[in-house]
Amino acid sequence: MTAVIVQSLLQVEPFSQMDAAAFSPEVSLTGILQNDCRLHRLERGDIIVREGDYGSSAFLIIEGEALVSLKSIPDSILGRQPRKPKGWAKTIAQLWQNSYYPESRNYSTKKDSGAVGKRSDDSGTRVFLHDIPRVISPHDSVTLQAGEIFGEVSAMTRTPRSSTVVANSDMLVLEIRWQGFRELMQRQPTMRSHIEQLYRENSLRIHLRDTPLLQGLSAAATEEIAAAVEFESFGTFQWNRDFKSTKQKDISDRILAEPVIAGQGEYINGLLL
Repeated sequence: MTAVIVQSLLQVEPFSQMDAAAFSPEVSLTGILQNDCRLHRLERGDIIVREGDYGSSAFLIIEGEALVSLKSIPDSILGRQPRKPKGWAKTIAQLWQNSYYPESRNYSTKKDSGAVGKRSDDSGTRVFLHDIPRVISPHDSVTLQAGEIFGEVSAMTRTPRSSTVVANSDMLVLEIRWQGFRELMQRQPTMRSHIEQLYRENSLRIHLRDTPLLQGLSAAATEEIAAAVEFESFGTFQWNRDFKSTKQKDISDRILAEPVIAGQGEYINGLLL
Protein backbone atom coordinates (compact mmCIF):
# COMPACT_ATOMS: atom_id res chain seq x y z
CA MET A 1 0.00 0.00 0.00
CA THR A 2 2.20 2.79 -1.31
CA ALA A 3 1.46 6.51 -0.92
CA VAL A 4 0.41 6.61 -4.58
CA ILE A 5 -2.14 3.81 -4.07
CA VAL A 6 -3.49 5.48 -0.94
CA GLN A 7 -3.96 8.79 -2.76
CA SER A 8 -5.80 7.03 -5.58
CA LEU A 9 -8.13 5.35 -3.06
CA LEU A 10 -8.94 8.74 -1.55
CA GLN A 11 -10.56 9.63 -4.90
CA VAL A 12 -12.91 6.60 -4.68
CA GLU A 13 -16.24 6.53 -2.84
CA PRO A 14 -16.87 6.30 0.04
CA PHE A 15 -13.39 7.60 0.97
CA SER A 16 -13.76 10.65 -1.29
CA GLN A 17 -16.80 11.72 0.76
CA MET A 18 -15.07 11.40 4.12
CA ASP A 19 -13.79 14.27 6.26
CA ALA A 20 -10.14 13.57 7.08
CA ALA A 21 -10.36 16.05 9.98
CA ALA A 22 -12.78 13.71 11.78
CA PHE A 23 -9.92 11.28 12.36
CA SER A 24 -7.22 11.63 15.02
CA PRO A 25 -3.54 12.16 14.15
CA GLU A 26 -2.80 8.73 15.63
CA VAL A 27 -5.52 7.00 13.56
CA SER A 28 -5.77 9.03 10.37
CA LEU A 29 -7.75 8.16 7.25
CA THR A 30 -4.56 7.73 5.21
CA GLY A 31 -3.09 5.66 8.04
CA ILE A 32 -6.07 3.28 7.99
CA LEU A 33 -5.80 2.85 4.23
CA GLN A 34 -2.06 2.26 4.42
CA ASN A 35 -1.90 0.00 7.49
CA ASP A 36 -5.28 -1.75 7.70
CA CYS A 37 -5.94 -2.38 4.01
CA ARG A 38 -4.49 -4.23 1.05
CA LEU A 39 -5.45 -4.61 -2.61
CA HIS A 40 -6.22 -7.93 -4.31
CA ARG A 41 -6.27 -8.53 -8.05
CA LEU A 42 -8.61 -11.45 -8.70
CA GLU A 43 -9.61 -13.47 -11.72
CA ARG A 44 -13.09 -14.67 -12.61
CA GLY A 45 -14.06 -17.64 -10.47
CA ASP A 46 -11.74 -16.84 -7.54
CA ILE A 47 -13.43 -17.55 -4.21
CA ILE A 48 -13.15 -14.39 -2.10
CA VAL A 49 -14.88 -15.63 1.06
CA ARG A 50 -16.45 -18.97 1.88
CA GLU A 51 -19.59 -19.58 3.89
CA GLY A 52 -18.68 -20.90 7.33
CA ASP A 53 -15.16 -19.46 7.46
CA TYR A 54 -14.51 -16.99 10.26
CA GLY A 55 -13.99 -13.51 8.89
CA SER A 56 -11.87 -10.63 10.09
CA SER A 57 -12.03 -8.33 7.05
CA ALA A 58 -14.58 -6.39 5.01
CA PHE A 59 -14.16 -6.00 1.25
CA LEU A 60 -14.77 -3.01 -1.03
CA ILE A 61 -15.06 -3.66 -4.76
CA ILE A 62 -12.90 -1.16 -6.68
CA GLU A 63 -13.30 -2.74 -10.14
CA GLY A 64 -15.32 -5.65 -11.52
CA GLU A 65 -18.23 -7.55 -10.01
CA ALA A 66 -18.76 -10.32 -7.46
CA LEU A 67 -21.42 -13.00 -7.10
CA VAL A 68 -22.98 -13.82 -3.72
CA SER A 69 -24.46 -17.32 -3.43
CA LEU A 70 -27.80 -17.29 -1.61
CA LYS A 71 -27.65 -21.06 -1.15
CA SER A 72 -25.10 -23.12 0.74
CA ILE A 73 -22.43 -24.77 -1.42
CA PRO A 74 -21.12 -28.20 -0.35
CA ASP A 75 -17.71 -28.17 1.35
CA SER A 76 -16.28 -30.55 -1.24
CA ILE A 77 -17.02 -28.06 -4.02
CA LEU A 78 -15.49 -25.17 -2.07
CA GLY A 79 -12.20 -27.02 -1.66
CA ARG A 80 -12.66 -27.46 2.07
CA GLN A 81 -11.47 -30.68 3.65
CA PRO A 82 -13.26 -32.35 6.61
CA ARG A 83 -12.02 -30.79 9.83
CA LYS A 84 -10.20 -32.98 12.36
CA PRO A 85 -10.00 -32.08 16.05
CA LYS A 86 -6.63 -30.64 17.07
CA GLY A 87 -4.54 -31.89 19.96
CA TRP A 88 -2.91 -29.51 22.43
CA ALA A 89 0.42 -29.65 20.59
CA LYS A 90 -1.10 -28.59 17.24
CA THR A 91 -3.13 -25.87 18.95
CA ILE A 92 0.00 -24.33 20.48
CA ALA A 93 1.97 -24.71 17.24
CA GLN A 94 -0.75 -22.82 15.37
CA LEU A 95 0.19 -19.65 17.29
CA TRP A 96 3.39 -19.46 15.23
CA GLN A 97 1.76 -20.49 11.95
CA ASN A 98 -1.03 -17.93 11.64
CA SER A 99 -0.65 -15.65 8.62
CA TYR A 100 -0.03 -11.93 9.04
CA TYR A 101 -2.82 -11.28 6.56
CA PRO A 102 -6.35 -11.56 7.99
CA GLU A 103 -8.00 -13.51 5.17
CA SER A 104 -4.92 -15.43 3.98
CA ARG A 105 -5.24 -19.21 3.76
CA ASN A 106 -2.92 -21.99 2.72
CA TYR A 107 -4.60 -24.17 0.10
CA SER A 108 -1.41 -25.90 -1.01
CA THR A 109 -2.23 -29.19 0.73
CA LYS A 110 -5.87 -29.37 -0.29
CA LYS A 111 -7.20 -31.69 -2.94
CA ASP A 112 -9.08 -30.25 -5.88
CA SER A 113 -12.64 -31.34 -6.48
CA GLY A 114 -13.99 -31.47 -10.01
CA ALA A 115 -15.55 -28.04 -9.56
CA VAL A 116 -12.56 -26.14 -8.20
CA GLY A 117 -8.93 -25.54 -9.07
CA LYS A 118 -5.98 -23.68 -7.56
CA ARG A 119 -3.77 -20.89 -8.86
CA SER A 120 -0.86 -19.19 -7.17
CA ASP A 121 0.82 -15.82 -7.37
CA ASP A 122 2.99 -13.62 -5.15
CA SER A 123 0.16 -13.19 -2.62
CA GLY A 124 -0.45 -16.92 -2.16
CA THR A 125 -2.71 -19.68 -3.44
CA ARG A 126 -6.37 -19.15 -4.29
CA VAL A 127 -9.15 -21.64 -4.96
CA PHE A 128 -11.35 -20.85 -7.96
CA LEU A 129 -14.49 -22.30 -9.53
CA HIS A 130 -14.07 -23.80 -12.99
CA ASP A 131 -17.71 -23.26 -13.96
CA ILE A 132 -19.55 -20.62 -11.93
CA PRO A 133 -23.08 -21.15 -13.38
CA ARG A 134 -22.88 -24.88 -12.61
CA VAL A 135 -22.15 -24.18 -8.94
CA ILE A 136 -24.04 -20.91 -8.37
CA SER A 137 -27.36 -20.55 -10.16
CA PRO A 138 -28.26 -17.04 -11.41
CA HIS A 139 -31.60 -17.47 -9.61
CA ASP A 140 -29.84 -18.15 -6.29
CA SER A 141 -27.32 -15.33 -6.34
CA VAL A 142 -26.89 -11.56 -6.04
CA THR A 143 -24.43 -9.52 -8.11
CA LEU A 144 -22.32 -6.87 -6.39
CA GLN A 145 -20.81 -4.03 -8.42
CA ALA A 146 -17.92 -1.58 -7.98
CA GLY A 147 -18.36 0.57 -4.87
CA GLU A 148 -20.18 -2.09 -2.89
CA ILE A 149 -18.97 -3.54 0.42
CA PHE A 150 -19.44 -7.09 1.66
CA GLY A 151 -18.27 -9.13 4.63
CA GLU A 152 -18.61 -6.24 7.07
CA VAL A 153 -20.93 -8.06 9.52
CA SER A 154 -18.57 -11.02 9.94
CA ALA A 155 -15.61 -8.66 10.21
CA MET A 156 -17.13 -6.52 12.97
CA THR A 157 -18.61 -9.41 14.97
CA ARG A 158 -15.85 -11.95 14.20
CA THR A 159 -18.43 -14.55 13.24
CA PRO A 160 -18.53 -17.08 10.36
CA ARG A 161 -19.30 -15.83 6.88
CA SER A 162 -22.98 -16.22 6.04
CA SER A 163 -22.44 -16.63 2.28
CA THR A 164 -19.85 -17.58 -0.30
CA VAL A 165 -18.70 -14.72 -2.54
CA VAL A 166 -16.96 -15.37 -5.87
CA ALA A 167 -15.32 -13.04 -8.39
CA ASN A 168 -17.66 -12.87 -11.41
CA SER A 169 -15.05 -11.04 -13.53
CA ASP A 170 -11.48 -9.86 -13.21
CA MET A 171 -11.59 -7.72 -10.08
CA LEU A 172 -9.70 -5.24 -7.95
CA VAL A 173 -10.81 -5.59 -4.32
CA LEU A 174 -9.77 -3.65 -1.25
CA GLU A 175 -9.59 -5.76 1.91
CA ILE A 176 -10.14 -3.77 5.13
CA ARG A 177 -9.36 -5.56 8.36
CA TRP A 178 -11.88 -5.13 11.13
CA GLN A 179 -9.83 -2.70 13.24
CA GLY A 180 -9.68 -0.19 10.40
CA PHE A 181 -13.28 -0.81 9.39
CA ARG A 182 -14.40 -0.17 12.98
CA GLU A 183 -12.68 3.23 12.95
CA LEU A 184 -14.31 4.14 9.63
CA MET A 185 -17.76 3.19 10.95
CA GLN A 186 -17.31 5.05 14.24
CA ARG A 187 -15.89 8.28 12.85
CA GLN A 188 -17.72 8.58 9.55
CA PRO A 189 -21.52 8.59 9.18
CA THR A 190 -20.72 8.58 5.44
CA MET A 191 -19.51 4.98 5.68
CA ARG A 192 -22.60 3.80 7.53
CA SER A 193 -25.00 5.60 5.17
CA HIS A 194 -23.05 4.29 2.15
CA ILE A 195 -23.50 0.69 3.31
CA GLU A 196 -27.15 1.25 4.20
CA GLN A 197 -27.93 2.81 0.81
CA LEU A 198 -26.26 -0.05 -1.08
CA TYR A 199 -28.17 -2.57 1.00
CA ARG A 200 -31.45 -0.78 0.25
CA GLU A 201 -30.71 -0.79 -3.48
CA ASN A 202 -29.47 -4.35 -3.85
CA SER A 203 -30.30 -6.70 -0.99
CA LEU A 204 -33.20 -5.45 1.10
CA ARG A 205 -35.99 -6.70 -1.18
CA ILE A 206 -34.36 -10.12 -1.47
CA HIS A 207 -34.09 -10.29 2.31
CA LEU A 208 -37.77 -9.34 2.70
CA ARG A 209 -38.90 -11.89 0.11
CA ASP A 210 -36.92 -14.62 1.90
CA THR A 211 -38.52 -13.82 5.26
CA PRO A 212 -41.25 -16.47 5.90
CA LEU A 213 -43.64 -13.92 7.45
CA LEU A 214 -43.59 -11.79 4.27
CA GLN A 215 -43.30 -14.40 1.52
CA GLY A 216 -46.94 -14.24 0.42
CA LEU A 217 -46.96 -10.51 -0.26
CA SER A 218 -47.30 -8.94 -3.69
CA ALA A 219 -44.40 -7.07 -5.27
CA ALA A 220 -46.18 -3.76 -4.60
CA ALA A 221 -46.62 -4.56 -0.92
CA THR A 222 -42.96 -5.60 -0.63
CA GLU A 223 -41.91 -2.28 -2.18
CA GLU A 224 -44.08 -0.40 0.32
CA ILE A 225 -42.46 -2.24 3.23
CA ALA A 226 -38.94 -1.69 1.82
CA ALA A 227 -39.59 2.05 1.65
CA ALA A 228 -40.62 2.10 5.33
CA VAL A 229 -37.66 0.13 6.68
CA GLU A 230 -35.39 1.80 9.22
CA PHE A 231 -32.00 0.38 10.21
CA GLU A 232 -30.97 0.35 13.87
CA SER A 233 -27.86 -0.83 15.72
CA PHE A 234 -27.81 -1.96 19.34
CA GLY A 235 -24.70 -2.08 21.49
CA THR A 236 -21.15 -1.87 20.19
CA PHE A 237 -18.75 -4.16 18.38
CA GLN A 238 -16.30 -4.13 21.31
CA TRP A 239 -17.84 -7.06 23.20
CA ASN A 240 -14.69 -9.13 22.77
CA ARG A 241 -12.68 -6.75 24.97
CA ASP A 242 -14.56 -7.47 28.22
CA PHE A 243 -16.29 -10.75 27.34
CA LYS A 244 -14.32 -12.84 29.87
CA SER A 245 -14.82 -10.40 32.75
CA THR A 246 -18.53 -9.99 31.94
CA LYS A 247 -18.95 -13.76 31.85
CA GLN A 248 -17.90 -13.97 35.53
CA LYS A 249 -20.60 -11.55 36.70
CA ASP A 250 -23.97 -12.48 38.17
CA ILE A 251 -26.63 -13.03 35.52
CA SER A 252 -28.67 -10.00 36.66
CA ASP A 253 -25.63 -7.73 36.32
CA ARG A 254 -24.86 -9.18 32.91
CA ILE A 255 -28.40 -8.46 31.72
CA LEU A 256 -28.21 -4.86 32.96
CA ALA A 257 -25.02 -4.38 30.96
CA GLU A 258 -26.66 -5.53 27.73
CA PRO A 259 -28.35 -3.06 25.33
CA VAL A 260 -32.16 -3.14 25.47
CA ILE A 261 -33.82 -3.78 22.10
CA ALA A 262 -37.44 -3.97 23.31
CA GLY A 263 -38.74 -3.59 26.87
CA GLN A 264 -41.79 -5.23 28.40
CA GLY A 265 -44.67 -2.78 28.57
CA GLU A 266 -43.28 -0.42 25.93
CA TYR A 267 -45.53 0.84 23.13
CA ILE A 268 -45.06 -1.10 19.89
CA ASN A 269 -44.67 1.06 16.78
CA GLY A 270 -42.98 -1.38 14.41
CA LEU A 271 -41.84 -4.92 13.68
CA LEU A 272 -38.23 -5.73 14.60
CA LEU A 273 -36.60 -8.21 12.22
